[in-house]
Amino acid sequence: LGDYKGLKVEKQVFEISDSDVNAELEVMRGRYAKMEEVEEGTLENGDVALFDFAGYVDDVAFPGGSAEDYSLEIGSGSFIPGFEEQMVGMVSGEEKDINVEFPAEYHAEELAGKPAVFKVTLKGIKRKKVADLDDDFARDVSEFDTLDELKEDLRKKMQKSSDEMSQGSMRMDLLEKAAENADVEVPEVMISAKIDSYVKELENRLRQQGVDLNMYLQMSGMDLDKIREEYRPQAASQVKIDLMLEAVASAESLAASEEDITSEVERLAVMYGQEPDNMRKFFESQGTLEHISGGIRLEKAVALIEEHADVTEVPGVRAE
Repeated sequence: LGDYKGLKVEKQVFEISDSDVNAELEVMRGRYAKMEEVEEGTLENGDVALFDFAGYVDDVAFPGGSAEDYSLEIGSGSFIPGFEEQMVGMVSGEEKDINVEFPAEYHAEELAGKPAVFKVTLKGIKRKKVADLDDDFARDVSEFDTLDELKEDLRKKMQKSSDEMSQGSMRMDLLEKAAENADVEVPEVMISAKIDSYVKELENRLRQQGVDLNMYLQMSGMDLDKIREEYRPQAASQVKIDLMLEAVASAESLAASEEDITSEVERLAVMYGQEPDNMRKFFESQGTLEHISGGIRLEKAVALIEEHADVTEVPGVRAE
């Protein structure tokens, strides 16, 4: 271990402005917008297109290149570059050939870098209709009676979220500095395991959105090896931090008390809607109480590093 106490770090502090609140209200308008069929008019960015398509390379259909009644938000960037842009301006019932080129690093080698033609039939257009920002909107989307009350609640929640993000960012800076000060040899097997966990998280997020990982790879032009390689720097950094925290916990004789474990089990029980006793029995049967205890131990190491840090608050600078 190197120095892990008295580390100097800056913490950015942001103040939520009226424009921030208004921007969040616009997001809410979009979230609660109603989708309406467009009987007349052309397909625009932001519209949802319902269409059939069939893809061809050298006049030969390729596997996975066709679908019927496919729904796509135009401008989402979900398809191969150039596909959605060429759909803009189409009308319902129109057939069109869309010419694109697969990315050079496309995961399917037989398609990589090749030009393709997608025969598209637009079957329908849906467009969001957003509500006016007024008291009625506030009552429809929240427990508040007025728009002003909704705005004030949003401001408080956004400020809390901003403060938590600033704290989290500052904490990560501290941990990275402490890890840099430590002499750590990171085993490749641990990096690989961490990458596996990141890929699993990605699969779970996609599954929640109703998307299969293979479909995501197909439509994004990515491959699993490339995704794993992109995760590598993050995984290596996190493993180094974990090993540093283990060393700090040992050096400081940190441990999870029975009270700590009980409190964490109760927190998880509330999260999953279970009785604490049943939740504890489940963890005991699965042999995961030791894992919970280890997590608490590392959290205490984080808290110790944070407690002894030299923190300077500075006005936050928002990324453009």
